[in-house]
Amino acid sequence: MVVGLSACRVDFVVETTVGRDGDGVLTVGIEGDEEVFDALVAADLGDIAALFGASQMTELDAQPALFTDLESSGWTIERSTGATTLAYTFEDPSQLGELTSALVGGAAPGTILPAMTLKADVGLWRSHLELRASADMSLDAIVSLVGTGLESPPTIDELDRVVGGSFADVFSVDVVIVMPGSPTVEATTEPTTEPTSPSAGTFVWHLVPGESLNATVETDVWRIGNVVLTAVIAAALFGAIVVAVALVKTFRHHD
Repeated sequence: MVVGLSACRVDFVVETTVGRDGDGVLTVGIEGDEEVFDALVAADLGDIAALFGASQMTELDAQPALFTDLESSGWTIERSTGATTLAYTFEDPSQLGELTSALVGGAAPGTILPAMTLKADVGLWRSHLELRASADMSLDAIVSLVGTGLESPPTIDELDRVVGGSFADVFSVDVVIVMPGSPTVEATTEPTTEPTSPSAGTFVWHLVPGESLNATVETDVWRIGNVVLTAVIAAALFGAIVVAVALVKTFRHHD
């Protein structure tokens, strides 16, 4: 079945929000227009359609195997008609690389969905955070991801026939990185959105097939909780010293 879907969209949004101690949340949103969903079902590609969210058709209500595996490893998954949101809260910065690898299943890390690593040098009062992201949006990478978990992954020609044109024209990935403090960025592709003020800390890249991304975002931040705790302890110690000195002076005066 050939359906003209050149104006329709299949979009991924990968957002990483990092906290001051190197913890954070990785969220992946998958959205497919209803026309794309229906065309995939009509082309007997229901397993792929299910990636874009729950359907109103009973035979497609079951989750793809990849989602089931992710849920068992701690991901939360919300599905609605035409949309799926996956989220994972990580405590250790080293988890981020493992999480982005798990998302692409058998595909190589960094194909389509970005491969990311996070390093956190956490001191008593300050932290240095460095997040690296890379993504490859080649057509071969797209087919590799779309076919994850399927016994017979579709070819590029099959996907082109489904949309009645070029599948690459209806596909995009937004990479969103949110860092605390006043982050700096070095990237092979300029972000489409970056902080409007030093404290905003949000960078966005909109990638389409044929594009790639290599980016490094760094920031130095105060660990507010520890700074406040240190100040409280210091104030308490200072107060104790003042009281002790006053008591000594009082005793000496009585003597």
